[in-house]
Order: sequence, then C-alpha cells, then structure tokens
Amino acid sequence: MKFSLASVLSLTLLPAVAARVGSERRQLQDGYCMDVVITGSAGGPVFFNGLTGTGTLVTYGREEDNCRGTNLQFDIGRGTTLQLSKLGLQPKLPLAFEDPNFAMDAIFLTHLHNDHTDDLYVYMSAFWLFGGNGSPANGGPNQKIDVVCAEDVTNEGNGVTSSCRNFVENIGAPLIASGEVAQRNGEAGFRSPNGPSALANVVTFSLPDRKVVWQKGDVEVEAVGSIHIGGHASYRINTPVGSVVVGGDASSGGAVPSTSSSVEALAQGADVLVHSVVHPVFAPGVEGNTFPPFAYARQSNAPDLGAMASRLGVGTVITSHQIPSIGEDTWGGVWQVPGGPLHEGDFASEIASGGFTGAIFEGTDLLSIRSPFNPRLEAQSNCNVDLQAGRGAYWAGLQVGFDSASAVLNFSGSGLDLSSVSVNGGVFSNVVVDGQTITLEKPEWVSGNSPGYIGLSGQNVPELGTFMIPFCASSN
Repeated sequence: MKFSLASVLSLTLLPAVAARVGSERRQLQDGYCMDVVITGSAGGPVFFNGLTGTGTLVTYGREEDNCRGTNLQFDIGRGTTLQLSKLGLQPKLPLAFEDPNFAMDAIFLTHLHNDHTDDLYVYMSAFWLFGGNGSPANGGPNQKIDVVCAEDVTNEGNGVTSSCRNFVENIGAPLIASGEVAQRNGEAGFRSPNGPSALANVVTFSLPDRKVVWQKGDVEVEAVGSIHIGGHASYRINTPVGSVVVGGDASSGGAVPSTSSSVEALAQGADVLVHSVVHPVFAPGVEGNTFPPFAYARQSNAPDLGAMASRLGVGTVITSHQIPSIGEDTWGGVWQVPGGPLHEGDFASEIASGGFTGAIFEGTDLLSIRSPFNPRLEAQSNCNVDLQAGRGAYWAGLQVGFDSASAVLNFSGSGLDLSSVSVNGGVFSNVVVDGQTITLEKPEWVSGNSPGYIGLSGQNVPELGTFMIPFCASSN
C-alpha cells in the first residue's frame, strides 16, 4: 500500500471516530474483505511522468483469496491492463483457470471520454486473443465480460449522441478491418470471427435516477446520473464489509458548490469516496491562470470535495484524476500551473480546508486500501430518517429519530430546495431553517428507535414527491 505524506498526517491527526450506529449498517462478515485500488491516476487525457489513465479496481472476497472473487473495474484508461497484470488480474477465461485472480466480472464506464475508456480495446482484444469466442460451447456463459454503462444520450447544446453500446460493439473494428481477426482465426479457429466485441455483454441503464445496475451474490452496484458530459454516471459498490462510491468526473456544472448533488445523495452512509478533483490553482481569476473556465467548471474542486465529504461523514477520501498532476508544471503541455508545480500534500490540504477531518489519500498509481476502512465520523451516528407514505407535490412527511438533544437535517443533494417549501416542525421545537439545513430539538420521548414527525409543504412543488432522504447528523 502506498501512502502520501498528507494521508499519513491525516490519519495521525484524525479525531476520535466511531462506526455508524443504525439499522442500515451491515455487520462485518468474518473472513471476507474488500480492496480499493487506484489503477490509474492521470489527470485527464494528458501524458505526464508515466501515469496510467484513470481507473479504480474494487474487489471483494475471502481473505484467503486476497479479497478476490468479485472483481470490478471502474473506468479503464490507457495502461490499465498492464496495471491489472501487476495485481494478478489477467484478461483470460475464468473457467479455464478456476482462479478468482484471473476473472474480471465487469467493467463499468462513468462516461465516454477517452481517458476513461482507452484500454477497453486492449483488455477486450487480449481476452479474445487468449481463447474467447463468447459461446457457451467453448467455456460457458462466464466467457463474456459485462461492460456496464449508461444508455445512449444526446448531449445538450451540441446535439451529439454519446453511445456506449456503439463504442463497445465496435471496439474490435480495427482488428477486423486490418484482417487480423481473419488471419489469427486462419491459424487457430477457436476465437470468435466477430472479434473482441463478441466477448462483451453490454449492460446499459437509464439516467438520471438512482438504481441497482449490477449484482453478484452479496455485492451490488448502484448508479446515478451526474453532471459532466451527457451520459455520465457515478457508482456505489455495496458489500457486507463496506460501501465505496466512485464519483468519476462529476460536478455541479458550474454552480456553487462545485460538487454533484447526485453524488452527495449516492454517498450517504458510504465508507469510502473515490473522486476526481481539480486544484483551485486553476480557478478562474487566479493570476497567471489560462486554464479553460468550462473545464474547471465540470470538475469538483478540492475544497468543495472536502466540504461534501465532511457533510457526509465518510471516513476516507481518495482523490483520482487530479488536475494538475503533482509535479506537473504545464497541464497537457498547454496550460501552465500558476506558481509552479504542485507538491505532495497540496490536494489533501485543500480538501481538509473544506472541513473534512477523515483520512485523505492522494491517488497515485496502484495506491490501495483494504477493509475494514476508516470508521465514519462520530457526528453522523444514531440519527435515522424515513419518508412517510402519501407524499406529493403539496406535502411530504418525515419521521426523524435520534438520541441526542438536537440534530441537523442536511438537504444538500436531496433534490429539494428548502426555499421552495414551508417547514412544519411537528413534534420538534426550536426548528431553525438555514439554507439547506434544518436544526431540530426533540421532545423527551423521541429517540433513535422512536421517531417523531416533521412536515414539508408547498404549492405544486413536484420535488416534494421525488426528493431523496436528507442526511441526518445528531449532536451532543
């Protein structure tokens, strides 16, 4: 495992923390574990210092199998296949080797920018080359690998359609057009004549609503639409030993804060947040900065990422896709970094400035962490919120339970603007609405196991019928 100086300091200075208490918290499963590995950390489609294109590997399994058994790759930038080979994960048939180290169950794409997809061609071509024809007669149904991504979507503004299915189904076109598929099959005819694409099982899902998009045994993957380019999705991996959110390049699209409300909702109750990040040295208005404002606006900046992580109470933040990369003086060979190259710890310090007090890992190639992860922050414990039945555009009711004297409901990321509704405190007293938060003081009978009512009302506010449960933090 690799640690940056900043991450070590963050762990050393971490205040007292405790695991979240609540019915939604899964019990740790004896003998099982999960690994989170940054397979590539390059900050965009740039070439610097040999960094691998962006990607995150999440594996879950028995400790005796090195946490392997369910192996999932999120984004697959250039060089990922070589990095996976260093970890013992090869593009070979799982049934032929009967070893979880050889089996990649699924590849998930956050979006169709090439720095996130370049190595899919390499991985699938190798999978095809080493014995794949995608048919049950030659290895069974596991011979295909799931490629999971959003369904076709038209980008606003330019009308261009982003099609993951077209991308994957044509991934082997150069090998067919060049004659390589026919040439190799002339030597050994066990491979599919349709090339690498025949070994991909494309699984698409609609956006933007949150949903489960893939499942195997105790592992499920959720996806939600998030802002970057059309078809961008963020993912949450749920296992019995913890949950990890891979945000991708999600942002607010230029609004303040720069983080995605969809990712914030998705990450509630998660243990680890893996997310791309841009340093504020590239913010518009910084002296000497010429980095394009539109590019800055479609990434989450480091202080805002820290603030979101603090609101969520996740125990661990791992940065990926850092813009600019540490030590890089000119991003992409075009845009100079004002003040010179960033140093190790510069991203972590900016994230901490947003109020985050958990563990921070600046993503480097093959950085890895293993469960049990850093515990969630104590401030998030023992506070539960449920929606009452019958809500609609004019009313919604919440049942809120907590043991401490007061609690704060944070509606950031819920999809509901509190300024558009009226708040009825119900059984609670001293109800204070401040922006997107509601502070409550409880009567004696309310507890974590005995919730009380609070109401929200409005005049034909559709979001009252669709918003997601707000995050609840109790205080002493």
